[in-house]
Amino acid sequence: MPGSTRTSEDFVKIEVGDGGEVGLPHGEAPVQGYRVFKRRWIGLVALFLLNVASGMNALWFAAISVDTSKQFLISLHQVTWLLNVVNLVYIPSSIAVPPITRRYGIPSVIMAAGSWVRYGAYSHTLSSPHAYAIIFFGQFFSGFAQPWFQILGPKYSELWFDLQGRTTATAIIAIANPIGSALGELISPLIKDVRHGLLVLAIITSALSLSGLFVLNEPPIPPTFAGSVRSPSPMEVFRACVGKTRPGQLYMTRRQVIDFAIVTWLFGVYVAAANSLFTLVNEILAPHGYSSNASGNMGGAFIIAGIIGALVTSPLFDRVLTHHLGITTKILIPIIGVAWLSLIWDVRPHNYGGLYAVFVVMGVGSFILLPVALELGCEITSSPEASSSILWGVANGFSAIFVEVMDALREGKDASPPGNMRRSLIFSGVFTLVSAVVVFGLEARQARRELDVEKARHRAQN
Repeated sequence: MPGSTRTSEDFVKIEVGDGGEVGLPHGEAPVQGYRVFKRRWIGLVALFLLNVASGMNALWFAAISVDTSKQFLISLHQVTWLLNVVNLVYIPSSIAVPPITRRYGIPSVIMAAGSWVRYGAYSHTLSSPHAYAIIFFGQFFSGFAQPWFQILGPKYSELWFDLQGRTTATAIIAIANPIGSALGELISPLIKDVRHGLLVLAIITSALSLSGLFVLNEPPIPPTFAGSVRSPSPMEVFRACVGKTRPGQLYMTRRQVIDFAIVTWLFGVYVAAANSLFTLVNEILAPHGYSSNASGNMGGAFIIAGIIGALVTSPLFDRVLTHHLGITTKILIPIIGVAWLSLIWDVRPHNYGGLYAVFVVMGVGSFILLPVALELGCEITSSPEASSSILWGVANGFSAIFVEVMDALREGKDASPPGNMRRSLIFSGVFTLVSAVVVFGLEARQARRELDVEKARHRAQN
Protein backbone atom coordinates (compact mmCIF):
# COMPACT_ATOMS: atom_id res chain seq x y z
CA MET A 1 0.00 0.00 0.00
CA PRO A 2 2.26 2.83 -1.18
CA GLY A 3 1.76 6.33 0.14
CA SER A 4 1.75 9.65 -1.67
CA THR A 5 4.78 10.65 -3.71
CA ARG A 6 5.39 14.17 -2.38
CA THR A 7 8.92 14.85 -1.21
CA SER A 8 9.96 16.09 2.21
CA GLU A 9 10.81 19.49 0.71
CA ASP A 10 7.09 20.10 0.24
CA PHE A 11 6.57 20.37 4.01
CA VAL A 12 6.52 23.62 5.95
CA LYS A 13 5.42 24.73 9.40
CA ILE A 14 1.96 26.21 9.78
CA GLU A 15 -0.26 27.03 12.73
CA VAL A 16 -3.47 25.22 13.58
CA GLY A 17 -6.17 26.55 15.85
CA ASP A 18 -4.57 28.30 18.81
CA GLY A 19 -0.99 27.67 17.87
CA GLY A 20 -0.28 23.97 17.44
CA GLU A 21 2.00 23.19 14.53
CA VAL A 22 2.08 20.29 12.11
CA GLY A 23 3.84 19.45 8.86
CA LEU A 24 1.81 20.24 5.76
CA PRO A 25 2.51 20.55 2.03
CA HIS A 26 3.83 23.88 0.81
CA GLY A 27 1.68 25.50 -1.87
CA GLU A 28 -0.95 22.76 -1.76
CA ALA A 29 -3.87 23.55 -4.05
CA PRO A 30 -7.25 23.33 -2.33
CA VAL A 31 -8.86 19.93 -2.66
CA GLN A 32 -12.05 20.32 -4.70
CA GLY A 33 -13.91 17.67 -2.72
CA TYR A 34 -13.51 14.82 -0.28
CA ARG A 35 -15.09 11.43 -0.80
CA VAL A 36 -15.16 7.93 0.68
CA PHE A 37 -15.41 4.83 -1.53
CA LYS A 38 -17.23 1.58 -0.78
CA ARG A 39 -14.20 -0.41 -1.85
CA ARG A 40 -12.36 0.86 1.23
CA TRP A 41 -13.92 -2.08 3.08
CA ILE A 42 -12.11 -4.58 0.83
CA GLY A 43 -8.70 -3.42 1.98
CA LEU A 44 -9.91 -3.18 5.59
CA VAL A 45 -11.07 -6.81 5.56
CA ALA A 46 -7.80 -7.86 3.89
CA LEU A 47 -5.67 -6.15 6.55
CA PHE A 48 -7.92 -7.63 9.24
CA LEU A 49 -7.36 -11.19 7.95
CA LEU A 50 -3.61 -10.66 7.60
CA ASN A 51 -3.42 -9.49 11.20
CA VAL A 52 -5.46 -12.48 12.36
CA ALA A 53 -2.98 -14.82 10.69
CA SER A 54 -0.07 -12.89 12.15
CA GLY A 55 -1.49 -13.10 15.67
CA MET A 56 -2.03 -16.85 15.40
CA ASN A 57 1.56 -17.39 14.30
CA ALA A 58 3.09 -15.18 16.98
CA LEU A 59 1.43 -16.79 20.00
CA TRP A 60 0.54 -20.29 18.80
CA PHE A 61 2.74 -21.89 21.47
CA ALA A 62 1.61 -19.69 24.38
CA ALA A 63 -1.19 -21.93 25.71
CA ILE A 64 0.69 -25.16 24.93
CA SER A 65 4.14 -24.25 26.23
CA VAL A 66 4.21 -27.20 28.64
CA ASP A 67 3.05 -29.67 25.95
CA THR A 68 5.57 -28.27 23.46
CA SER A 69 8.34 -28.64 26.02
CA LYS A 70 7.47 -32.30 26.58
CA GLN A 71 6.92 -33.33 22.95
CA PHE A 72 10.06 -31.68 21.57
CA LEU A 73 12.18 -32.39 24.68
CA ILE A 74 13.10 -28.75 25.21
CA SER A 75 12.98 -26.50 28.26
CA LEU A 76 10.23 -24.01 29.04
CA HIS A 77 12.80 -21.27 28.58
CA GLN A 78 13.37 -22.45 25.01
CA VAL A 79 9.62 -22.40 24.38
CA THR A 80 9.50 -18.86 25.75
CA TRP A 81 12.10 -17.86 23.18
CA LEU A 82 9.91 -19.24 20.39
CA LEU A 83 7.46 -16.54 21.43
CA ASN A 84 9.96 -13.84 22.31
CA VAL A 85 11.91 -13.96 19.05
CA VAL A 86 8.86 -12.43 17.35
CA ASN A 87 9.16 -9.38 19.63
CA LEU A 88 12.87 -8.94 18.96
CA VAL A 89 12.66 -9.28 15.18
CA TYR A 90 9.77 -6.83 15.18
CA ILE A 91 11.96 -3.90 16.24
CA PRO A 92 14.29 -3.65 13.20
CA SER A 93 11.53 -4.83 10.88
CA SER A 94 9.18 -2.04 11.97
CA ILE A 95 11.71 0.60 10.92
CA ALA A 96 11.75 -0.82 7.39
CA VAL A 97 7.97 -0.93 6.95
CA PRO A 98 7.26 2.58 5.53
CA PRO A 99 10.01 2.72 2.85
CA ILE A 100 9.70 -0.91 1.75
CA THR A 101 5.90 -0.77 1.58
CA ARG A 102 5.98 2.33 -0.64
CA ARG A 103 8.20 0.51 -3.11
CA TYR A 104 7.20 -3.18 -2.94
CA GLY A 105 3.87 -3.45 -1.11
CA ILE A 106 3.00 -5.92 1.66
CA PRO A 107 5.17 -9.09 1.91
CA SER A 108 2.41 -11.44 3.07
CA VAL A 109 4.18 -14.35 1.37
CA ILE A 110 6.90 -14.18 4.04
CA MET A 111 4.43 -15.09 6.76
CA ALA A 112 3.16 -18.08 4.79
CA ALA A 113 6.73 -19.19 4.11
CA GLY A 114 7.53 -19.03 7.82
CA SER A 115 4.57 -21.25 8.69
CA TRP A 116 5.76 -23.96 6.29
CA VAL A 117 9.34 -23.69 7.50
CA ARG A 118 8.01 -24.31 11.01
CA TYR A 119 6.12 -27.36 9.76
CA GLY A 120 9.50 -28.77 8.69
CA ALA A 121 9.95 -29.79 12.33
CA TYR A 122 7.06 -32.29 11.95
CA SER A 123 9.30 -35.30 11.32
CA HIS A 124 9.88 -37.53 14.37
CA THR A 125 13.26 -38.53 12.92
CA LEU A 126 14.72 -35.09 13.64
CA SER A 127 16.74 -34.67 16.80
CA SER A 128 15.39 -32.30 19.42
CA PRO A 129 17.96 -29.53 18.69
CA HIS A 130 17.32 -29.72 14.93
CA ALA A 131 13.54 -29.61 15.30
CA TYR A 132 13.82 -26.66 17.68
CA ALA A 133 16.10 -24.80 15.27
CA ILE A 134 13.59 -25.23 12.43
CA ILE A 135 10.68 -23.95 14.54
CA PHE A 136 12.77 -21.04 15.76
CA PHE A 137 13.67 -20.08 12.19
CA GLY A 138 9.98 -20.19 11.22
CA GLN A 139 9.12 -17.93 14.16
CA PHE A 140 11.79 -15.51 12.93
CA PHE A 141 9.93 -15.20 9.62
CA SER A 142 6.67 -14.58 11.47
CA GLY A 143 8.25 -11.80 13.49
CA PHE A 144 9.63 -10.16 10.37
CA ALA A 145 6.24 -10.12 8.61
CA GLN A 146 4.04 -9.04 11.52
CA PRO A 147 4.90 -5.28 11.59
CA TRP A 148 3.61 -4.71 8.05
CA PHE A 149 0.06 -5.59 8.93
CA GLN A 150 -0.09 -3.73 12.25
CA ILE A 151 1.78 -0.55 11.37
CA LEU A 152 -0.14 0.12 8.16
CA GLY A 153 -3.50 0.13 9.94
CA PRO A 154 -3.65 3.84 10.93
CA LYS A 155 -2.24 4.87 7.55
CA TYR A 156 -4.88 2.88 5.70
CA SER A 157 -7.55 4.48 7.90
CA GLU A 158 -6.26 7.96 7.06
CA LEU A 159 -6.09 7.26 3.33
CA TRP A 160 -9.54 5.70 2.97
CA PHE A 161 -11.82 6.77 5.87
CA ASP A 162 -13.29 10.11 6.88
CA LEU A 163 -13.64 11.56 10.39
CA GLN A 164 -16.79 9.49 11.02
CA GLY A 165 -14.97 6.19 10.47
CA ARG A 166 -11.23 6.66 10.97
CA THR A 167 -10.97 5.53 14.60
CA THR A 168 -13.31 2.60 13.96
CA ALA A 169 -11.20 1.43 11.01
CA THR A 170 -8.03 1.72 13.09
CA ALA A 171 -9.71 -0.26 15.87
CA ILE A 172 -10.83 -3.07 13.55
CA ILE A 173 -7.31 -3.52 12.20
CA ALA A 174 -5.68 -3.15 15.63
CA ILE A 175 -7.83 -5.79 17.33
CA ALA A 176 -7.34 -8.31 14.53
CA ASN A 177 -3.90 -9.36 15.77
CA PRO A 178 -5.17 -10.14 19.29
CA ILE A 179 -8.12 -11.97 17.73
CA GLY A 180 -5.61 -14.15 15.93
CA SER A 181 -3.75 -14.65 19.20
CA ALA A 182 -7.00 -15.68 20.90
CA LEU A 183 -7.79 -18.14 18.12
CA GLY A 184 -4.30 -19.56 18.41
CA GLU A 185 -4.67 -19.98 22.17
CA LEU A 186 -8.08 -21.62 21.76
CA ILE A 187 -7.21 -23.90 18.81
CA SER A 188 -3.70 -25.07 19.69
CA PRO A 189 -4.69 -26.89 22.92
CA LEU A 190 -7.42 -28.77 21.00
CA ILE A 191 -4.76 -30.47 18.84
CA LYS A 192 -3.05 -32.88 21.21
CA ASP A 193 -0.08 -33.54 18.92
CA VAL A 194 1.90 -30.30 18.68
CA ARG A 195 3.39 -31.44 15.35
CA HIS A 196 -0.07 -31.86 13.79
CA GLY A 197 -0.87 -28.39 15.07
CA LEU A 198 1.99 -26.97 13.00
CA LEU A 199 0.38 -28.37 9.85
CA VAL A 200 -3.00 -26.87 10.74
CA LEU A 201 -1.36 -23.50 11.39
CA ALA A 202 0.52 -23.61 8.08
CA ILE A 203 -2.68 -24.28 6.11
CA ILE A 204 -4.63 -21.51 7.85
CA THR A 205 -1.76 -19.03 7.41
CA SER A 206 -1.37 -19.77 3.71
CA ALA A 207 -5.08 -19.27 3.08
CA LEU A 208 -5.25 -15.97 4.97
CA SER A 209 -2.02 -14.68 3.41
CA LEU A 210 -3.81 -14.47 0.06
CA SER A 211 -5.62 -11.44 1.49
CA GLY A 212 -2.48 -9.40 0.79
CA LEU A 213 -3.54 -9.30 -2.86
CA PHE A 214 -6.57 -7.18 -1.96
CA VAL A 215 -4.97 -4.37 0.08
CA LEU A 216 -5.67 -1.26 -1.97
CA ASN A 217 -3.52 1.71 -2.92
CA GLU A 218 -4.64 5.22 -2.05
CA PRO A 219 -8.05 6.31 -3.49
CA PRO A 220 -8.38 8.72 -6.44
CA ILE A 221 -10.10 11.28 -4.18
CA PRO A 222 -9.04 11.60 -0.51
CA PRO A 223 -11.59 11.32 2.34
CA THR A 224 -10.12 14.22 4.35
CA PHE A 225 -7.39 16.82 4.06
CA ALA A 226 -5.01 14.63 6.09
CA GLY A 227 -5.56 11.84 3.58
CA SER A 228 -4.51 14.12 0.71
CA VAL A 229 -0.96 14.90 1.90
CA ARG A 230 2.17 12.85 2.35
CA SER A 231 2.97 11.81 5.90
CA PRO A 232 6.34 12.87 7.33
CA SER A 233 8.79 9.96 7.36
CA PRO A 234 9.86 8.22 10.59
CA MET A 235 13.24 9.98 10.36
CA GLU A 236 11.51 13.38 10.05
CA VAL A 237 9.41 12.64 13.12
CA PHE A 238 12.48 11.48 15.05
CA ARG A 239 14.37 14.66 14.15
CA ALA A 240 11.36 16.76 15.17
CA CYS A 241 11.20 14.97 18.53
CA VAL A 242 14.87 15.68 19.30
CA GLY A 243 14.71 19.28 18.09
CA LYS A 244 16.76 18.73 14.92
CA THR A 245 14.12 19.73 12.36
CA ARG A 246 15.52 20.61 8.96
CA PRO A 247 14.17 23.54 6.93
CA GLY A 248 10.91 22.68 5.21
CA GLN A 249 10.21 19.57 7.31
CA LEU A 250 7.93 18.64 10.21
CA TYR A 251 8.14 20.82 13.32
CA MET A 252 6.79 19.71 16.71
CA THR A 253 6.36 21.90 19.77
CA ARG A 254 7.82 20.86 23.11
CA ARG A 255 4.31 20.04 24.31
CA GLN A 256 3.77 17.71 21.36
CA VAL A 257 7.12 16.00 21.98
CA ILE A 258 6.23 15.45 25.66
CA ASP A 259 2.79 14.10 24.73
CA PHE A 260 4.24 11.69 22.18
CA ALA A 261 6.81 10.48 24.73
CA ILE A 262 4.02 9.83 27.26
CA VAL A 263 1.87 7.98 24.72
CA THR A 264 4.88 5.93 23.57
CA TRP A 265 5.86 4.95 27.12
CA LEU A 266 2.34 3.95 28.15
CA PHE A 267 1.68 2.10 24.90
CA GLY A 268 4.96 0.23 25.26
CA VAL A 269 4.40 -0.74 28.90
CA TYR A 270 0.77 -1.81 28.62
CA VAL A 271 1.15 -3.70 25.35
CA ALA A 272 4.23 -5.40 26.82
CA ALA A 273 2.29 -6.39 29.93
CA ALA A 274 -0.46 -7.91 27.78
CA ASN A 275 2.01 -9.68 25.47
CA SER A 276 3.94 -11.13 28.40
CA LEU A 277 0.71 -12.42 29.91
CA PHE A 278 -0.30 -14.09 26.63
CA THR A 279 3.20 -15.50 26.20
CA LEU A 280 3.48 -16.92 29.72
CA VAL A 281 -0.17 -17.56 30.59
CA ASN A 282 0.21 -21.35 30.64
CA GLU A 283 3.41 -21.13 32.69
CA ILE A 284 1.83 -18.66 35.14
CA LEU A 285 -1.31 -20.74 35.73
CA ALA A 286 -0.06 -24.33 35.36
CA PRO A 287 1.76 -24.45 38.75
CA HIS A 288 -1.56 -23.66 40.43
CA GLY A 289 -3.38 -26.57 38.77
CA TYR A 290 -4.85 -24.91 35.67
CA SER A 291 -4.79 -26.94 32.43
CA SER A 292 -3.68 -25.77 29.00
CA ASN A 293 -7.34 -25.47 28.00
CA ALA A 294 -8.08 -23.30 31.05
CA SER A 295 -5.09 -21.08 30.26
CA GLY A 296 -6.21 -20.73 26.65
CA ASN A 297 -9.78 -19.95 27.69
CA MET A 298 -8.66 -17.21 30.10
CA GLY A 299 -6.43 -15.66 27.46
CA GLY A 300 -9.38 -15.89 25.09
CA ALA A 301 -11.66 -14.19 27.65
CA PHE A 302 -9.20 -11.27 27.86
CA ILE A 303 -9.26 -10.85 24.10
CA ILE A 304 -12.95 -11.52 23.41
CA ALA A 305 -14.07 -9.07 26.11
CA GLY A 306 -11.62 -6.53 24.72
CA ILE A 307 -12.88 -6.98 21.17
CA ILE A 308 -16.45 -6.30 22.26
CA GLY A 309 -15.34 -3.21 24.20
CA ALA A 310 -13.35 -1.83 21.27
CA LEU A 311 -16.08 -2.43 18.69
CA VAL A 312 -18.71 -0.78 20.89
CA THR A 313 -16.67 2.30 21.81
CA SER A 314 -14.76 3.06 18.59
CA PRO A 315 -17.82 4.44 16.73
CA LEU A 316 -18.47 6.63 19.77
CA PHE A 317 -14.98 8.13 19.45
CA ASP A 318 -15.67 8.82 15.78
CA ARG A 319 -19.08 10.44 16.23
CA VAL A 320 -19.66 11.48 19.88
CA LEU A 321 -16.44 11.52 21.92
CA THR A 322 -14.42 12.90 19.03
CA HIS A 323 -12.30 15.25 21.15
CA HIS A 324 -11.99 13.10 24.29
CA LEU A 325 -9.19 10.67 23.49
CA GLY A 326 -7.00 12.18 26.21
CA ILE A 327 -9.66 12.07 28.93
CA THR A 328 -10.45 8.46 28.07
CA THR A 329 -6.79 7.56 28.43
CA LYS A 330 -6.52 9.26 31.83
CA ILE A 331 -9.54 7.36 33.13
CA LEU A 332 -8.73 3.89 31.83
CA ILE A 333 -4.96 3.64 32.39
CA PRO A 334 -5.14 3.71 36.23
CA ILE A 335 -8.01 1.20 36.23
CA ILE A 336 -6.05 -1.22 34.06
CA GLY A 337 -2.95 -0.70 36.23
CA VAL A 338 -4.89 -1.70 39.38
CA ALA A 339 -6.22 -4.78 37.57
CA TRP A 340 -2.68 -5.86 36.65
CA LEU A 341 -1.60 -5.42 40.27
CA SER A 342 -4.52 -7.54 41.50
CA LEU A 343 -3.18 -10.57 39.59
CA ILE A 344 -0.58 -10.96 42.34
CA TRP A 345 -3.34 -12.20 44.66
CA ASP A 346 -5.77 -13.61 42.09
CA VAL A 347 -3.43 -16.25 40.63
CA ARG A 348 -4.12 -19.08 43.10
CA PRO A 349 -5.75 -22.52 42.89
CA HIS A 350 -9.46 -22.83 42.07
CA ASN A 351 -9.98 -19.09 41.54
CA TYR A 352 -11.60 -19.34 38.13
CA GLY A 353 -14.23 -16.67 38.79
CA GLY A 354 -11.76 -14.11 40.12
CA LEU A 355 -9.29 -14.67 37.30
CA TYR A 356 -11.92 -14.44 34.58
CA ALA A 357 -13.23 -11.20 36.10
CA VAL A 358 -9.79 -9.58 36.18
CA PHE A 359 -8.94 -10.79 32.68
CA VAL A 360 -12.18 -9.30 31.36
CA VAL A 361 -11.55 -5.91 33.02
CA MET A 362 -7.99 -5.79 31.66
CA GLY A 363 -9.14 -6.88 28.22
CA VAL A 364 -11.92 -4.32 27.88
CA GLY A 365 -9.74 -1.43 29.07
CA SER A 366 -6.70 -2.43 27.03
CA PHE A 367 -8.58 -2.93 23.78
CA ILE A 368 -10.46 0.35 24.09
CA LEU A 369 -7.14 2.13 24.54
CA LEU A 370 -5.38 0.35 21.67
CA PRO A 371 -6.93 2.37 18.80
CA VAL A 372 -7.12 5.46 21.02
CA ALA A 373 -3.35 5.41 21.57
CA LEU A 374 -2.63 4.74 17.90
CA GLU A 375 -4.88 7.62 16.85
CA LEU A 376 -3.31 9.93 19.45
CA GLY A 377 0.10 9.15 17.98
CA CYS A 378 -1.21 10.15 14.56
CA GLU A 379 -2.78 13.32 15.96
CA ILE A 380 0.43 14.41 17.67
CA THR A 381 2.91 13.63 14.88
CA SER A 382 0.68 14.02 11.79
CA SER A 383 2.29 10.80 10.54
CA PRO A 384 0.40 7.48 10.87
CA GLU A 385 3.29 5.46 9.45
CA ALA A 386 5.97 6.98 11.68
CA SER A 387 3.95 7.04 14.89
CA SER A 388 2.73 3.46 14.39
CA SER A 389 6.26 2.25 13.63
CA ILE A 390 7.58 3.89 16.80
CA LEU A 391 4.70 2.80 19.04
CA TRP A 392 4.67 -0.82 17.90
CA GLY A 393 8.47 -1.04 17.77
CA VAL A 394 8.81 0.22 21.35
CA ALA A 395 5.96 -2.04 22.50
CA ASN A 396 7.62 -5.14 21.09
CA GLY A 397 10.99 -4.13 22.53
CA PHE A 398 9.36 -3.73 25.95
CA SER A 399 7.58 -7.06 25.43
CA ALA A 400 10.88 -8.86 24.92
CA ILE A 401 12.21 -7.32 28.13
CA PHE A 402 9.06 -8.13 30.11
CA VAL A 403 9.05 -11.75 28.98
CA GLU A 404 12.72 -12.27 29.78
CA VAL A 405 12.47 -10.61 33.20
CA MET A 406 9.31 -12.51 34.14
CA ASP A 407 10.83 -15.78 32.93
CA ALA A 408 13.97 -15.11 34.99
CA LEU A 409 11.87 -14.42 38.10
CA ARG A 410 10.26 -17.87 37.95
CA GLU A 411 10.58 -19.75 41.27
CA GLY A 412 12.59 -22.99 41.39
CA LYS A 413 11.52 -26.57 42.04
CA ASP A 414 11.73 -26.10 45.80
CA ALA A 415 9.15 -23.29 45.81
CA SER A 416 5.50 -23.74 46.77
CA PRO A 417 4.04 -24.46 44.31
CA PRO A 418 7.10 -25.49 42.26
CA GLY A 419 7.82 -23.22 39.32
CA ASN A 420 5.33 -20.54 40.36
CA MET A 421 5.67 -17.03 38.92
CA ARG A 422 4.43 -14.87 41.80
CA ARG A 423 7.55 -12.68 41.67
CA SER A 424 6.94 -12.18 37.96
CA LEU A 425 3.40 -10.98 38.65
CA ILE A 426 4.72 -8.58 41.28
CA PHE A 427 7.11 -7.14 38.72
CA SER A 428 4.48 -6.65 36.00
CA GLY A 429 1.78 -5.41 38.38
CA VAL A 430 3.94 -2.83 40.14
CA PHE A 431 5.60 -1.64 36.94
CA THR A 432 2.32 -1.08 35.09
CA LEU A 433 0.63 0.70 38.00
CA VAL A 434 3.59 3.00 38.67
CA SER A 435 3.83 3.81 34.95
CA ALA A 436 0.20 4.90 35.01
CA VAL A 437 1.18 8.04 36.92
CA VAL A 438 2.64 9.69 33.80
CA VAL A 439 -0.76 9.71 32.07
CA PHE A 440 -1.78 12.74 34.12
CA GLY A 441 0.85 14.80 32.29
CA LEU A 442 -0.85 14.15 28.95
CA GLU A 443 -2.49 17.06 27.15
CA ALA A 444 -3.51 15.01 24.08
CA ARG A 445 -4.39 17.78 21.68
CA GLN A 446 -5.88 16.40 18.46
CA ALA A 447 -4.23 18.76 15.96
CA ARG A 448 -4.77 16.58 12.91
CA ARG A 449 -8.52 16.31 13.52
CA GLU A 450 -8.74 20.07 14.13
CA LEU A 451 -7.09 20.72 10.79
CA ASP A 452 -9.33 18.25 8.97
CA VAL A 453 -12.44 19.89 10.44
CA GLU A 454 -11.11 23.35 9.58
CA LYS A 455 -10.34 22.37 5.97
CA ALA A 456 -13.72 20.69 5.52
CA ARG A 457 -15.51 23.77 6.88
CA HIS A 458 -13.50 26.03 4.59
CA ARG A 459 -14.35 23.89 1.55
CA ALA A 460 -18.05 23.87 2.48
CA GLN A 461 -18.10 27.67 2.75
CA ASN A 462 -16.51 28.05 -0.66
